[in-house]
Amino acid sequence: MASLAPHVSRVSKAYTPHGFSIYTDVVINIGTLSATGSDLFLMGSEDSDIYVEAITILSEGSVASHGANIWTFQAGYKSAAGGAGSDFFATPPTTTANPIINHVPMTLTPDQNQLVPDGRGVYITCTKGGTAANLTNLKVQIRYRRKA
Repeated sequence: MASLAPHVSRVSKAYTPHGFSIYTDVVINIGTLSATGSDLFLMGSEDSDIYVEAITILSEGSVASHGANIWTFQAGYKSAAGGAGSDFFATPPTTTANPIINHVPMTLTPDQNQLVPDGRGVYITCTKGGTAANLTNLKVQIRYRRKA
């Protein structure tokens, strides 16, 4: 019996469709955000449909949990014409529940089965509320699965 590459799973995963078995991580450097950044393009799905497993926010600056001085994050993909597509979170995560601590990853888990169709781009919108601290040297890591 031929063996599989180490990154390909033999185990059927209940949370993703059959055949989606290769994990890939990509890190995108956004830089410093001092104001709302809308629809920042992160990556494209160019060779197959993908399922987004996790989005991790990495910042050198800290943002404490606070009622009004928060950052809110929404991610998703756009339609072919650039219009509405699909959001990954029914309720966008905020730094109220997940404060950002400098050099500590903040992982956001999208609602289950967030398919990004082939040929679409993944975006993130970071909304600044009140006088929240800036996100310095911001990086976004996306973990996704694609077909083997």
